[in-house]
Amino acid sequence: MNRSNTNYVGLFGYTNGSTIKNIGLENIDIKGQNYTGGLVGYNNNGTIQNSYATGSVTGNDCVGGLVAYNQNGTIQNSYLIGSVTGDHQSVGGLVGFNDNGIIQNSYATATIRGSSYVGGIIGFNNKGTIQNSYATGEVSAAVSSVGGLVGINVEGLIENSYSTSSVMVNGGLEYLYIIGGLVGNNQGTVKNSYASGLVSILELDGTLYAGGLIGLNNNGTIENSFYDKETNTSNDMRDRATYGKTKAEILSAFSGKNGWGSGRGASVEGYELALLPYLVGITREEDISKTTLFNSGYGTSANPYTITNWTQLQNINNSNILTQNYYFNLLNNLNNSTAGYMGNTGAGWNPIGNYLNNFNGTFDGKGFTISDLYINRLSQSYVGLFGWISGTIKNLGLVDENITGNSAVGGLVGINNGTIQNSYATGLVTGSGSTIGGLVGQNYGTIQNSYASNLITGNNYVGGLVGFNEETIQNSFYDKNKFTGNGVGNQTNHTEVTGLSTEQMQHGTVYKTAGWDIVADSNVTSLTPIRKWDSVNNKYVWAIAPKTINYIVGNQTVTYNGLFQNLSSIYTSQAIFGTDGMSFKFVDNSGDIIGYKNAGIYSNIGVVLTGTDEFTVAGTGTKGSLTINKANLDIVANSDSKVYNGQTQSVSGYTFGVNKLLGSDTINVFALTGLDTTSSSKNVGTYNTNITQIGTSDNYNLNITQGKLEITKADLTITGLSVDDKVYDGTNSATANTASVGYTGKFGSDDVSLSGTLTTTFTNKNVGNHQVNISGVTLSGTDANNYNVTAPSSLTANITQKELTVNNSSIVGTNKIYDGTKEAQLTTKGTLSGVIGSETLNLNYVASFSDKNAENNKNIDVTYSLADGSNGGLASNYKFVIGQETTTTTANIFKKDVSNVQYTAENKTYDGNNKAIVKGNSSDFIAGDKIGFSQSANFDDKNAGFFKNISIENISLSGADKDNYNLTNNANQTKIADISKKDLKVIVADESKIYDGTTFEGGKVSYSGFVAGEDESVFTNGSLQFTGKALGATEIGKYNLTASTSDFDAQNYNIIYVDGVLNIKTKPVEKSQNNEIQKVIDNIPNVAKGFSPTINGNLNENTLVASSSLNTNQNVQTLALGKNLGISIVNGGVNAPSINIEEIKNLLSTQN
Repeated sequence: MNRSNTNYVGLFGYTNGSTIKNIGLENIDIKGQNYTGGLVGYNNNGTIQNSYATGSVTGNDCVGGLVAYNQNGTIQNSYLIGSVTGDHQSVGGLVGFNDNGIIQNSYATATIRGSSYVGGIIGFNNKGTIQNSYATGEVSAAVSSVGGLVGINVEGLIENSYSTSSVMVNGGLEYLYIIGGLVGNNQGTVKNSYASGLVSILELDGTLYAGGLIGLNNNGTIENSFYDKETNTSNDMRDRATYGKTKAEILSAFSGKNGWGSGRGASVEGYELALLPYLVGITREEDISKTTLFNSGYGTSANPYTITNWTQLQNINNSNILTQNYYFNLLNNLNNSTAGYMGNTGAGWNPIGNYLNNFNGTFDGKGFTISDLYINRLSQSYVGLFGWISGTIKNLGLVDENITGNSAVGGLVGINNGTIQNSYATGLVTGSGSTIGGLVGQNYGTIQNSYASNLITGNNYVGGLVGFNEETIQNSFYDKNKFTGNGVGNQTNHTEVTGLSTEQMQHGTVYKTAGWDIVADSNVTSLTPIRKWDSVNNKYVWAIAPKTINYIVGNQTVTYNGLFQNLSSIYTSQAIFGTDGMSFKFVDNSGDIIGYKNAGIYSNIGVVLTGTDEFTVAGTGTKGSLTINKANLDIVANSDSKVYNGQTQSVSGYTFGVNKLLGSDTINVFALTGLDTTSSSKNVGTYNTNITQIGTSDNYNLNITQGKLEITKADLTITGLSVDDKVYDGTNSATANTASVGYTGKFGSDDVSLSGTLTTTFTNKNVGNHQVNISGVTLSGTDANNYNVTAPSSLTANITQKELTVNNSSIVGTNKIYDGTKEAQLTTKGTLSGVIGSETLNLNYVASFSDKNAENNKNIDVTYSLADGSNGGLASNYKFVIGQETTTTTANIFKKDVSNVQYTAENKTYDGNNKAIVKGNSSDFIAGDKIGFSQSANFDDKNAGFFKNISIENISLSGADKDNYNLTNNANQTKIADISKKDLKVIVADESKIYDGTTFEGGKVSYSGFVAGEDESVFTNGSLQFTGKALGATEIGKYNLTASTSDFDAQNYNIIYVDGVLNIKTKPVEKSQNNEIQKVIDNIPNVAKGFSPTINGNLNENTLVASSSLNTNQNVQTLALGKNLGISIVNGGVNAPSINIEEIKNLLSTQN
């Protein structure tokens, strides 16, 4: 249809209220002007259902692939596949302009181009609704408001819809460009929708509003809607931070939403997983963004999921897969050139399974290997190809791995709670924490027939096979050259885990012996066993290449040991063949040999293998030789040291040193001479031995060490030597006494005697018992050199004090003024006679009068003592001749003058006389003396006053010590003090009267505080007055009665008034009047109910009724009536009727 200048173009140009359904237009080619659509140009209030169009639609303004303008119409279950082009605006894959219309369960797959308001489903959506619909393809605009689903959405609703279309704007002009992955310009509501197409701008000269979801959101509402930031990675997207999500995040956000699908999972071979949500029953199969996790299979034991690359292997970590009991088969080797390899930098491989989600399936490696596995997760625990398993891994080999983690790190598995069978790992395993193992970090399951050959590093619980084990390990091995520790980190000797050398790991016999199902296979290139399919027996077996065994005997040297030396103890299988465990025998030119005994050189020693199997092939070898060297034998001649005894002495014999006779050899293998050595004389000296060998020994080298005989001096003790005592003479000299000298330890008639001059010296020259050093003791005589002289090196002796005399001819005592003590001094003291040499001593004395009192020619007693002087003079070296240490003399004690006389005066209270209280003292008095003053002291008069003069006269000394003083100043003195007034109480007497209706007047007082001889007559002026409430009182009660004066003259007294009390008592009531009162009470309204019916006792006083007679009933009030009809409620009645007491008073007051 080619109507480029016509409006309302389509199969139906204009419909109004019509229904179109179940129609398909294929391969259309429609061209029109405005309102051009593939099926309808203008749909007004119509319904279109289950319809579609394929082909191209071209127009100017308002162009739609199915409908150009949809006003109030409904389009359901319909689609377009093709292209839509508009030169102007409102261009959409399904509808150009949707005006209050409804689009449901529909889609467009198209290439759409326009100028403005261009969208994958609708160009311009005005208050319309789009639900459960999607768009795919390409959408581009020349100007603005372009979106993958809708160009502009004004007050419309977009719900449960999405777009995968790529969106592009060519911004070559200076316009406002608005472009969004789902909606360009949104002024309506978008809910539960997303966009995953690429948003791009080819050229921009104007202002850009670009968003992965919404280009410009103009007061619109967006709920649970996002765009794929993995596809649309541009930072130009204004809404990236708010609405940019990964595919996985978008899937999660739509999970469980009604109408949305996320893949068909296990029902599809290889396990289908949607990459993005799709509309169930609406999205075409080919439009679903999906993937299969595995190459093939359904995850059952009969039809396992198959894995051919790294990505499929990592897909086991998918949350839908990991914890299920699925089965997996590896179909080929994986290495660094296999698709999906995660590289050997960064964090590398993400371990399969963790502590929250264990791998629970069964993984069969089918004998294939995974090479170049790289993991670098230093802060992560549970690290390995598998992080944490509760399932099964079997028939798998890891080669050249490089794994780094924190704790629970293993070459194959971090933590095993399941089963590992017939698997191995080689390479490098490193952990910064604990429980690090070559195959498994921590084992709480079963490990069977497996091995590890890794370099391993860790901190605690590090093992060649397993870091930490608490369950079962059987028939497994590790390379002990690559890791020198235990096979299991927490178990020193695990009987089922064997450490092999790197060479032993290459021998199939080792594994065969352990019970492995292993075969020799010359096609195997690995040095250690691998898993391989045995097509003959239809099973997996271990396979290893046969090992060619060559030998090198080598040259060995040993030393004669007196025994037959077996070659097998000298040469090991490891040394000869480079491996342990080989079975062989030794041969030389004479045939089979076992070993040799005697020293010598044995050549041409070879070996012959005595047992081979399928894993061993005999090779070539190199013969060697054995040298048995002579042993060393140490002959040590006996030595002795003897003490001189006056006789000739000797030494004989020998012993063996460190190197002794070997085996059953005896001394008869050689001969010795010179075994005895005798001294040439009896005297002190050293005499050498002379042992020599006669002939040679085939198996020994003799080392002879000569001995010696040493005769040492005997001890000779000098006895009977002494030192004489002396009197102190200022020197250290001492005198030895040899009169009684004798010898102890001398043999027989040996010729010895004491000779030389003895030197004796006190160690201290001063008086006392001191050590005396002795030197110069020597012996003489023929046998003197055979003795050590022992003489006392020191003895003790006494140095006694030297006596001195005192000359007292010039001694004179010193006069003093009385000071309260007996201490005396000497003007001249005595002198000493008899001090040694230049030494001097101090002659000290203590002198005292007979008493302290003043007197002339008083006796002084003097006692001398010695004190250290100069030039070495020590008092301890001397003493007085008896009687020389004391003497006497005389002197005067003069009286002490007293000139400083000081008085203080005390204040007093008026007492009727003028006597004053004063106290005298003097700084001239000696402290502690019984001394003072006597005097007369009087005020000018007796009356109270301040600063009154006191005259002090007739001053003299007094006290027990007054005769030791002279009073030199006794002049009269004047002082000042106060006489304060005396307190005088005026006490008002209490008054009492019987109520008589008259007023009270007058009062009486008494006085307390007058001094003796004085009374109220001292008051020269004024009069006493009574005041207070008592004056004029007539009513019953108690009242204060107060006295006061207006102008009393009481010069020496402070007047204090004490109040009295007036008590007006109740007038007695007659019995007849009591009865009258009761009658009044009985006649008062409400009173009978509220009061006690009787009055107890006569109301004669103003007091309450006795408590014993009170009514305590809470329903009855009790009254107390006092004098003059005083009334009060005194108890009970809390529940009684209320009473007006004033009313009762008024009634009672009418009675007499």
